[in-house]
Amino acid sequence: MEHQKTVGIWVRVSTEDQAQGDSPEHHEKRGRMYAEAKGWHIVETYHLEAVSGKSVMGHSEAKRMMKDIKDGKISGLIFSKLARLARNTKELLEFADYFRDHDADLISISEAIDTSTPAGRLFYTMIAAMAQWEREEIASRIAASVPIRAKLGKQLAGEATFGYKWENKVLVIDEKEAPVRKLIYELFLKHRRKKTVAHELNKMGYRTRGGGQFTDTSVKRLLRNSTAKGIHLANYTTMRGGKWEVKPESEWVFTSCPAIVPAKLWDECNCMSSNQSGQLLTNS
Repeated sequence: MEHQKTVGIWVRVSTEDQAQGDSPEHHEKRGRMYAEAKGWHIVETYHLEAVSGKSVMGHSEAKRMMKDIKDGKISGLIFSKLARLARNTKELLEFADYFRDHDADLISISEAIDTSTPAGRLFYTMIAAMAQWEREEIASRIAASVPIRAKLGKQLAGEATFGYKWENKVLVIDEKEAPVRKLIYELFLKHRRKKTVAHELNKMGYRTRGGGQFTDTSVKRLLRNSTAKGIHLANYTTMRGGKWEVKPESEWVFTSCPAIVPAKLWDECNCMSSNQSGQLLTNS
C-alpha cells in the first residue's frame, strides 16, 4: 500500500488583504479541500496573519515549517497562490531549493504548480520573477507619487516636527508645543548657546515630545528646521541599505505652512549658530 503523503497548509494574509475582506480562514479552507481531494494527510497549518510577503523566512512560523520539512514531518506544503508564500524572488527560490534538497514539494493551488516535476520547477521560477516584478512596480508607483504629495503639502510619513501635528493629513500648529518651540528661538537669541537653551528649558520643566530632556543636539535640530518660519521641507531623505540618506537638493520639496516664529527671528538665530552649514537637513 502506498504511503499517504503528509502535508502542511501555509496561510499568509497581509493586513491590507484582511482589510479588503481576504480572510485567513478562506485560504486554509481551500488548502484543506485540495489536500482532501488528493487524499493527502494534513498534519500542520502555518499561520502568518498580518505578515507582509516582502520577507517571511525569518518568521517563526516559516522556521517551524522548514524544520518540519527537514525532520520529515511533512513532505509538501500547500498554499492558495505563489504570492501567499512570499513576494521576494530570492526567498521564493530559496524555498524551492530547500524543498528540493529535502525531497519535498511546493504546491500552489491557483497556479497549479507542483515542484516535483521539471515543468513545475520551471513555471515556479517564472512566476516567482513575475511576483517580484509586481512588487517592484508597486514600489515604483508609490515612489513616483511622493514628490507630488510633498508639493501638495500632504503627509508623507512619520511624525510632524515638534510644535506641529498632522491633522487630516495637513500640517497644523500644535497649540501645546508651539510656545515651547518659539521659546527655543527667543532663548537662543538671548544666550547664544544651545546648551544654555537646553538647560533653561529643562529647568522650566519643559520636555521633548518623547518625555526626555532637551539637549544641545535637539535644540540645534529644532533651530535649523525651517518649518518653524513657515517653510516645510519634504522629500529630502530616502532609505538605502537600511540607512537614511539625504537626497540631492534638486529633489527637495519646499511648501508653505503656518509659522511659529517670524522669518527674521529664525534667520537671526541660524546666522548666529556656530554650526550653521547653510543647508536645511532635517524636518524632524
